[in-house]
Amino acid sequence: MYKRAPYWLNGMVPLSFLLKNETNLMEQATKYVTYIMSHQTKEGWLGPDDIMDGNMYWSRFNVLNSFRMYCEGVNNSDPQTCDMLKSSMLKYILNQHERMYVVPLQDWSAARYMDFILSVHWLIENGGSIIDGYQSTLFDVAQLAHSQGMDWEWWFDRLPTQPVAPDNTSYYTHGVNNAQAFKSAAVWFRQTANDTLRVLSETRLTNMDMYHGQATGMFGADEHLAGRMPSRGTELCAVVEYMFSFQIMFSVFGDVNYLDRLERVAVNALPATFASPTGGDMWAHQYLQQVNEINAIYSDPVCCLCFSFCIVVAPRFCLCEYAGDVDSTIYGLEPNYGCWLDLFSFYLFVGLFALRLPQLYFLYLCVVLIPVIVIVTIVYLKKKRKNLD
Repeated sequence: MYKRAPYWLNGMVPLSFLLKNETNLMEQATKYVTYIMSHQTKEGWLGPDDIMDGNMYWSRFNVLNSFRMYCEGVNNSDPQTCDMLKSSMLKYILNQHERMYVVPLQDWSAARYMDFILSVHWLIENGGSIIDGYQSTLFDVAQLAHSQGMDWEWWFDRLPTQPVAPDNTSYYTHGVNNAQAFKSAAVWFRQTANDTLRVLSETRLTNMDMYHGQATGMFGADEHLAGRMPSRGTELCAVVEYMFSFQIMFSVFGDVNYLDRLERVAVNALPATFASPTGGDMWAHQYLQQVNEINAIYSDPVCCLCFSFCIVVAPRFCLCEYAGDVDSTIYGLEPNYGCWLDLFSFYLFVGLFALRLPQLYFLYLCVVLIPVIVIVTIVYLKKKRKNLD
């Protein structure tokens, strides 16, 4: 199960209940939730069971979150569906529990384990008779996930004081991971009531502001932690995950400072990277926002060397997610992220309008002229050597 549908569903479910007059939203959310639940395997697995590594759990975290939000939305009007969702969640969690002893959490699953624990805790609190006899096991599942997950309490106490160098990046330095993991101490406090976690939640905010803080209330992270320079960007993904973390931190600790920070980010950073001047569309969406942004253009033709190599030599084996960073600050439905070279035609044809004519010139320069220049140079040097001989 690829990550995009679960993340989309994670937003579509609450949106469909908030915008009740938009019946199409509810139809879409219900269709996806019902389909995933009805195709659950007898062992409890959700989605295709075709990957066996420690990262296979990650997308399911968002499915569980979608299930519990949908359950909360229909609990009064359709308690039977809510109970079915709780049963489905229990079956999946027990199945994941078994698998984790054989295939531990890894990569993104290990980095974002706290989202899984949130759903486990929710089921403990709201499962009722459905989880009778499983309460202790569910706490054990949460304990196992915490032990296999990345040690964010250690990390936030030792944040890098400077922008992370490109050759020193990791899952710990990844901006969105930091935004999601900001709530890790609050999530684990719910199970342990360890007051040290309360203190760690406070100090990590102090440290993040000190070394990477931005005027909007966010932190600099154009993919990885980037310091306080206002011309370094912050992903939209990090913005919304940071907001969610502060929501959880406030709900657990009751500290109004977390609510104030959530509001600061929501009023400043979120509109800057997502709000539309006309409303109802996403044309003001940026992948990266910058506090000090002087332009919003496809700005670096140097990356066309990567395009040239990929298109000419290995078009099916190159991804342009990182080469595509040059369009991260433009406005559009999907700048940068999701940019695969299989969509080269998008750049070639739509690019005339969305990326502007000069970029087509650079693309032409790289794909056509550079190889020609290289070939002509080689021929010239061979002839010159022959004449010297």
